[in-house]
Amino acid sequence: MKLELTKRDVVGKKVETLRKQGLVPVICYGNREKSMSYSIDTKALKTALASDKVVFETSGGLPDKQVIVQDVDYHPISGEPVHVDLLFVDTTHEVESEVSIQIEGEAPAVKTHVGQILTTLDKITIRALPQHIPSQLVVDISQLTEVGARLLVSDIVLPENVTLVTNPSEIIVSIVEESKEEEQETKETDEDYLSKIEVTGKGGKREDDPEEEEGGEDASSE
Repeated sequence: MKLELTKRDVVGKKVETLRKQGLVPVICYGNREKSMSYSIDTKALKTALASDKVVFETSGGLPDKQVIVQDVDYHPISGEPVHVDLLFVDTTHEVESEVSIQIEGEAPAVKTHVGQILTTLDKITIRALPQHIPSQLVVDISQLTEVGARLLVSDIVLPENVTLVTNPSEIIVSIVEESKEEEQETKETDEDYLSKIEVTGKGGKREDDPEEEEGGEDASSE
């Protein structure tokens, strides 16, 4: 998969015109190369971000370069990408990169209603050669059986040739007690629902039928 980039002269607040055209402003930098401004098709960028690739080749206005996605800014309401930083890479030098954490499995403590999952970390920073950077790291919560159980960064099994940068003692997920407020809300909701059933049971119609019912500026210099 290649990232097709187009050279742009539009900078600053004027980049909003690019976004209205379905484009995302891009900055490419690093590896002792001059910082350069480009744009990329929004749909193509989202496809690339959703893939499991880490190192991308570029084409178009910037051909035959290797880059990694260093940072992405998203619109606070729409969630659409509004700016992306691409870092030129040298496959012979290690770089630091943030990698997302994928939680898998089912915690017995949640299944038996003993407690609930509290997620406190969804990314960690690692160091590796660009070609060795994983697209994500997986943690299995099926061993969390009681309140107070937790998984730390140190519990992540890192691939070979990958070094941890984030503090290993940081908590990823833990089991906490369900708050009494939540329990009370659940109880009240159940009681309300039952009262509605009692009303409709007298021949009336159902009273619980549900009624049917964007661009930010870059925080950094473009």
